[in-house]
Amino acid sequence: MILAVGTATELPMSTVSVGSQSGSPCSSSTYTSINDPSRNYNYTGSQGTCDNGDLFTPANGGAWIRFEGSGGTKIPSWPVDLNHCGAYTAFWSNSTLTTTTNVMQNVTLCANGASTVCVWILKASAIYCPGNYYVYFLPPILSGCKARYCTA
Repeated sequence: MILAVGTATELPMSTVSVGSQSGSPCSSSTYTSINDPSRNYNYTGSQGTCDNGDLFTPANGGAWIRFEGSGGTKIPSWPVDLNHCGAYTAFWSNSTLTTTTNVMQNVTLCANGASTVCVWILKASAIYCPGNYYVYFLPPILSGCKARYCTA
């Protein structure tokens, strides 16, 4: 399934291609591909979104996600300010990602509060795939919604 969101007067079009979520995380038939310019750490528009819906299925604890396109291809490894990435608070990686292919690693994701860096913490997984891209197993964001995963 492919979903498209956006208009010519806003950001470039966003697309989502939903994968089966079974098989090798690096297989394009497994992961869900998200091309969403509003997820970029520089974007400061619309703060009403939340990563807790169908794409981040609570029933199985999350989903394999690959970020692609002009919004960015990976979760940034630095703190992201409030009101960025299309949300009030955005999750960023507080872990150093491997550049060795096919190695799964646990990562810590953080979101900032009004006066605290890394006030919310989520555990996730990441794998660096052949072809030089990351795929993340991301849990749904269940509390403090108006939060989403940021990209760079």
